[in-house]
Amino acid sequence: MFCALTLLFSRRSAYLLGLQIALAAPAFTQSIPIPLYEDFETSPGLFIESGINSNWEWGIPNAATISTAGEGELAWVTGLEAEYLPNSDSFLQSAPLDFTRLTTDPTIQFLLALDLSLNDNAFLEMSLDGGPFERVGAAEDPGSVNWYTDAIDQSWNEPSFGLAEWRLTRNTLTGAAGSTAILRWRLVSGSSTFTREGLGIDRVQVFEGLADVGLVSFTVPKSGPAPLAGPLQIEVQNLGTELITSFEIDLQVTGPVETTVTETFSVQLSPLDRAPIQILSPIDTSLEGEYSFAASVRAVGDGVPQNDGLTGQYIHQQVISTFPYIEDFESGAAQFFVGGDSPSWELGLPVAPIIDGPASGLNSWVTNLDGAINFQEQSYLQSVPYDLSGFDQDPFLEFRHRFSQSSFSAGNHVDYSLDGGPFMRLGSENDPGSLNWYNETFSGGGKWENSSPIADGWRLARNIIEGGAGHTVVFRFEFNAGTSTSSGAISQEGVGLDDIRIFAAPFGSGQPSQPNTALLDINNSAEVLGFPTSFGMPGPYFSSVSLSENLSIRVEGLAFSPVAIFVGTPSVGEAFFPLVGQVDIATPISLGSGFAPGGINPFFFTTGSGVFEISLSTPASLIGIPLGFQGLLPGPDGGLLLTNAVQVDFLP
Repeated sequence: MFCALTLLFSRRSAYLLGLQIALAAPAFTQSIPIPLYEDFETSPGLFIESGINSNWEWGIPNAATISTAGEGELAWVTGLEAEYLPNSDSFLQSAPLDFTRLTTDPTIQFLLALDLSLNDNAFLEMSLDGGPFERVGAAEDPGSVNWYTDAIDQSWNEPSFGLAEWRLTRNTLTGAAGSTAILRWRLVSGSSTFTREGLGIDRVQVFEGLADVGLVSFTVPKSGPAPLAGPLQIEVQNLGTELITSFEIDLQVTGPVETTVTETFSVQLSPLDRAPIQILSPIDTSLEGEYSFAASVRAVGDGVPQNDGLTGQYIHQQVISTFPYIEDFESGAAQFFVGGDSPSWELGLPVAPIIDGPASGLNSWVTNLDGAINFQEQSYLQSVPYDLSGFDQDPFLEFRHRFSQSSFSAGNHVDYSLDGGPFMRLGSENDPGSLNWYNETFSGGGKWENSSPIADGWRLARNIIEGGAGHTVVFRFEFNAGTSTSSGAISQEGVGLDDIRIFAAPFGSGQPSQPNTALLDINNSAEVLGFPTSFGMPGPYFSSVSLSENLSIRVEGLAFSPVAIFVGTPSVGEAFFPLVGQVDIATPISLGSGFAPGGINPFFFTTGSGVFEISLSTPASLIGIPLGFQGLLPGPDGGLLLTNAVQVDFLP
């Protein structure tokens, strides 16, 4: 790693487009020693950009195709968030490299990302001892790796049809031994405005002879409601020029239980060969919680420690068995984890143009908190397991979400798994008992497509967990970017998720409404099957009220009859009234005049027409809490009648 130094250079203002000509080299105050290892994580290194219509930038890549660095977070790319320009002849150029003491030609190795129009070209050039720049190598060079994609033009000109893959690229700097060399990666584009994102350069290495073994992948088994199952998978690669005959893997595990492991492996690993290995030592993850894994490789004479380590994570998830369940992610990820292809899910404060804030508090799960999804993303956010064995009927899943999907084929939906089985689509559009559930139904299920109304902000979605009662259920909140182009992906923000709740279908099978004798209506509540309360159908009724609205309660009964209204959280207990039914409300609370904790007292009376109405301000303290309401009135035969029950959701 090298410190950023003051670079003194002059730039030529004119070039002959497409011609191989000698350019005036910048006058650096210091040359680059070798062996060189530059990953650009702390500075742009001793590298500059110049040329005609150049948009080379050093930073965090955030375009649709070249969306990440090759390693770490920072790299050099032709536009961090944009495509390269037409009529460009631009380059990324190094300071002088001192090869004067070398007796054999050095090797150059770097990570390369490509997304080029077929008529445009990129290549590496080298100037020796101040001479003209000449193209380095050819596609057929012995020992080269990923060197040029076009053997006729001897250049890279390959488009990326998806996220750009960072590939290890290597060749010999022929004739460089004993000289001072300057390298430059050059991009030449034509006049067409149909450009792409160009190329990215990361982790540049130059060396003569090198022992270097690195970790290229580290796979931890999938998180779940049990201790770690199966060995850890690690892939080691010889990234140098010397034979590797043995190495050691050190593994440090931190979390509820800590483990340290060292294993030795004997191999015959030739340059660029890979070796898949397994860590077979026992790793204790028996306690629930999050475990962090840090793996590193050690070999005799390894000259590049920067690529020796990788990390992973395993979550021994808590199985949720206490309900109602409410999670707003204000205390963290709640043991949810991200998976799928090219995921962009992040937890935090959303600040994108459309998904511009959380549903509540400060945190939401969003596909990219501050911008667009990844190109061709097919990702998911997976929940903790929920033990629904205590339910005798299927409970509800409820959450708030909003989505911005520009592609016609993009969409998001919910899958669920019962007892570790395959994931299935949860629900369909217009399911009985559902609220805002999908807006597109097809043979394979349903999904939310297009974009949710901006004016609605975060919308409440609800559906019954069909077949969930008596089983352990896991949810996946799935997002599919569809078949959009790169530019289409840029305009999609994807989906946001917040305020997840799981609760029993309120009030069991429900007390039927009895029009003109015992009926409760709150803010035009509707029964889950779509029937209004006046139809007298049994079942839980639902309504919602925001801080900007009043809670409007209307009760029908006998004229001039006393009215008792019970208020409480759903399914926390049962109070029985002989001969008249059952109400699952055991915790009356104070909402204002007429509501009192404890006791059951007739605070209200109907009018001469048998109607009682009251309008109350919505208390801010109830936001996010589902409350059940039910009324008790005299019946025409002198007994008592319960109204239908209504669950009210209090919204911001």
